[in-house]
Amino acid sequence: MKKFVVFLILVFLLIFGFIYFSNKEKNYELEYELKDFSISESYDKDNKIYVFNISNPDYAFTFVSEKKYTNARKIVRDVEIFEDDNNYCVELKIDDTTIMPQCYKDGQLVDPYISGWDKFVLEDNTTSEEYGNVSIYDNNYTYLLWNNYGLTDVISGENFNFLEQESYNNSLSYKMEDYILMADYDSTRTFSKFYIYNNSDKKIDEWEFEFDISFDSYFMGNVEDKIYLFDKKNIVQYEIDIDKKEISVVSTADGAIFYDNGWENLPKNQFAYTEKVMDNNYVYNYSLEDNHLYLSLVDSSNSMLVSNREIDAIIYQDNEQIFYLSDDSLYNYDIVHGEHLLASYFEWNFSYEDKIFIFN
Repeated sequence: MKKFVVFLILVFLLIFGFIYFSNKEKNYELEYELKDFSISESYDKDNKIYVFNISNPDYAFTFVSEKKYTNARKIVRDVEIFEDDNNYCVELKIDDTTIMPQCYKDGQLVDPYISGWDKFVLEDNTTSEEYGNVSIYDNNYTYLLWNNYGLTDVISGENFNFLEQESYNNSLSYKMEDYILMADYDSTRTFSKFYIYNNSDKKIDEWEFEFDISFDSYFMGNVEDKIYLFDKKNIVQYEIDIDKKEISVVSTADGAIFYDNGWENLPKNQFAYTEKVMDNNYVYNYSLEDNHLYLSLVDSSNSMLVSNREIDAIIYQDNEQIFYLSDDSLYNYDIVHGEHLLASYFEWNFSYEDKIFIFN
């Protein structure tokens, strides 16, 4: 009886192990043909996404899906084509899911909402509520504006002031997740204090540290919840942890660290003369070229035009969506919902840099 019980346990462990390892996420890539398209299908377990590069002799597309991992392969079930005189659009179906289509319009890869395809027509927001001089078309966001002494919540009207002296400039500020990190502009030449706005509890915290950082500095970006700042005058690089309120020097005599789809060590003078920004290589990567906004999906060399507007500036972007200004109006875009008008403010025709902050 005892041997039988041991045997059953071993069988159970073998079955459990087989199920566990067969369903464990793993990177893979394979190629196959479907309806005159060549399909390269891959899974990226780090980003937890499927990537599909599909092409025929005339067109190439990259699609991304965040569907739950499965040990099934060749999961593209159908490729639907919609075309007219100006557009060639492709819609991808995987299992029971349809991935947002993409279009070529007059030879340019474009978002379907701006293709003219009547299946995808966006109606812009037309109803707004006035808060001071700011028109808000979508109040599902928190909008904070720099008021020269701190921040003002547009919708609630609450001020989060921390400066004694007025500062028109807010160039040493950085938004990451629920935080805005801002230098102490009451200081001169150097500062040894940050102010941190936390949108979770709607409070400003004061954080003093032991370093004297020159105002001739810039934020290089953030990687894995750490923010990197480079002091150009003193040729020093800092790593900042907002959660722990910790700051440390990470540059050495040999150089400073830099992230561009992987860490590397580079000579410090490169950062002193040119403001180099780290590249997180998001799944959704946005760029502004000749005042036009483009989206490039991970592992894709194609850039898709996502707005017909003349874009003046990118205000903020994360892995999925982007916020940007066109004239005096603030918009956002994501690949599923397209472009939407959020707010407008006449002052943005003249002044907006480091003065607009948006939280979901």
